[in-house]
Amino acid sequence: MLSLTIEDKKIEDIFLKEFHSDKKKFFDFIESSFEKLKTKDDIKNQDIKLTNLQIDSMSKTWNNDKDKV
Repeated sequence: MLSLTIEDKKIEDIFLKEFHSDKKKFFDFIESSFEKLKTKDDIKNQDIKLTNLQIDSMSKTWNNDKDKV
């Protein structure tokens, strides 16, 4: 069981007006938003890893002694 006290007036208004005080909808929204954020962060981290791999690969190609004249 979870009990919350909303001390932020803006969040309280969102809960009351947009979710009509429906806790299930409110928590479903939070869960969904968290999953989207997590997915977005995972994609960003994958992009960073791919970029780093590409940089390493290019560096190895450019710094290849066999290609030197």
